[in-house]
Amino acid sequence: MRTIFFLLTLFISTSLAAQGSVNITPAQPERNKEIIIRYFPKKSGAAIPDTVTSIDAVFSYSNFYELPNALPLTRKGDFWELKFVLPRYFYFASFYLKSGNFTDQPDSLHHYSFGAYENGKRAPKSLLNEGYSLTYQMGKRPEVAALQADFYKKEIALHPGNSYEARLRLLMYEMAIAKTAPEKQLLREKAREVIASKFYERPGYPGDMNQTTMGYLIIGENTRVDSIRNVIRNNYPNTEAGYDLRIMEIEKNGDSSVVARNLENLLKEENNNNKEYLKDAHASLFKYYAGLKNTSKTLYHLKAKGEDKSPYKTESLRKDAEILIQNNITPDTAYKLLEQSLAIASTAPAGLIRYFPETGYIPSYVTDDVKKAAGTKAGANALSLMAVIKMKQNLPDQAKALMLRAVTLSEDAATMRNAVKLYTAYSMKEMAYNAHKKILLHEPENETTLLPQLKESYLQWQPTNIAGWQKEETAIQAQFRREMEEELQKEMILLAAPDYISQMTDLQNNPVNPTTIQNKVVVLNFWATWCAPCMKEMPYMQKAWEQYKTRNDVAFMIANSGSRNTIDDARGWSGNKTYSFPVYYNNDPAIAQKLNFNLIPATYIFDKKGNIRFKILGFEGPVIQRKVTVAIDMLSQM
Repeated sequence: MRTIFFLLTLFISTSLAAQGSVNITPAQPERNKEIIIRYFPKKSGAAIPDTVTSIDAVFSYSNFYELPNALPLTRKGDFWELKFVLPRYFYFASFYLKSGNFTDQPDSLHHYSFGAYENGKRAPKSLLNEGYSLTYQMGKRPEVAALQADFYKKEIALHPGNSYEARLRLLMYEMAIAKTAPEKQLLREKAREVIASKFYERPGYPGDMNQTTMGYLIIGENTRVDSIRNVIRNNYPNTEAGYDLRIMEIEKNGDSSVVARNLENLLKEENNNNKEYLKDAHASLFKYYAGLKNTSKTLYHLKAKGEDKSPYKTESLRKDAEILIQNNITPDTAYKLLEQSLAIASTAPAGLIRYFPETGYIPSYVTDDVKKAAGTKAGANALSLMAVIKMKQNLPDQAKALMLRAVTLSEDAATMRNAVKLYTAYSMKEMAYNAHKKILLHEPENETTLLPQLKESYLQWQPTNIAGWQKEETAIQAQFRREMEEELQKEMILLAAPDYISQMTDLQNNPVNPTTIQNKVVVLNFWATWCAPCMKEMPYMQKAWEQYKTRNDVAFMIANSGSRNTIDDARGWSGNKTYSFPVYYNNDPAIAQKLNFNLIPATYIFDKKGNIRFKILGFEGPVIQRKVTVAIDMLSQM
């Protein structure tokens, strides 16, 4: 315990003592109020020269969802200053200062920091999040876990009735250091009791259900998540979560008429106390009866499902209108919905929208340009659908005028699809082709489906000009390649590669020969048998490999990451019979840390000198094929 106390004391005293060049006010910052960070480059210990022209505060850890990761300071005479209002949901933030190659932080293991206060003491979850921040400040050092545990203890002591997550984290730490199996089991039982207590505070409340689910994930008992759902479904069916689960269960049936009948039966329970919980049932029945062209029931359930009060309202209004349009039901109602969508188009969400029961919806940071573009696109989508309605009502002048407004605003794929319908209906063949072309240029990943459609559209416009189409196709492919090269130029990096093959084997457990990668452009793709996005990406990786399988200067390594997989899992993978690219197995448990990836699929592309030049994390879909092939060609010429 003395060691832990010494480390914690060192952490706190070092952070505070080193803040001579940095001043953070107020000392006890509160949510929804301004915080001021000042930097004094002339003070002793300042690491950034007074001669620089810009300084950013780079947040290594925070929950500033609506702010960028780095905020610029403004020069104010002898010091630099940053002012901003802390979000209503703020817990804790750590940051360092950066200007070009210069960085200022208390020391190599610590960043500057501040937490949220309420009534003169740290706000709930603030100390918990400070504990979380340590890995971002100190990395995966062995002493971090003990330091984090101390913050969990402080959180529990300060907020004993509101420290659910901290208690679970502390119990997991104590399990990790427990010396005997009975000790570990006793701590696990305590953790289960903490989770059960949280669940039974308000069973059936979605927020607490999410907390319960998170609790089981924290203690590594993922399989219990389904049992919690069963408890709610069976014992608390008339709660908000209960109705959600019952509706989801009904909708699993493949027979839409059975689904509708069961939802209708469920709605017999509807009253003033639970009607908010049953809106999804009305939404499902709205779509069902629209498909049956039952106007009265369609409109009844449209009204009963109520107004969308989320940030997605403009989109939900448009989608409701589309359902009515597709099924030729009350075009006037659809038109009114689109007018409402158009009126609030500027509020269309851009970027990820997070939702927490305790905070509501939280938008992510996006630039003003991106926000404006999202609103413009939403407006064009609504106008183009309004044009389609007028076209169906045989009002060509109004339809064309509305579509002109739409395509003038935005030429996005959704707007262009509606434009194709109108241009085709009015035999505007050249315009229909150009609209089709813009769809494909927006969605190159859907080339397999869209290119034949584009060819058909071209030949409707130029029925005898096969040579013209071939020229068009060549130009389109060249444009795709040029745009991908421009994108990859921006994404290109230059990092020395760690050792990634010494602990890699083929599926016969033979070590990989280093000559496999020497003087070659290497495509290294990490996957796992349980990773659904990895499986969806495999056909496109196969097609990329087929283009280069005879090249001696290119190597593909499709490597099972070893995360929750054994070599037997990799050997038994059904894809071994489907794909012919070379498959390997990674035996290095630290490979993700060495290459710095935390999700799969993860694709790294190395130049012939062994440097990492491209890093592609997460599912890319069909576009991965073009991205990989263009990257190989770029690196082959270097």
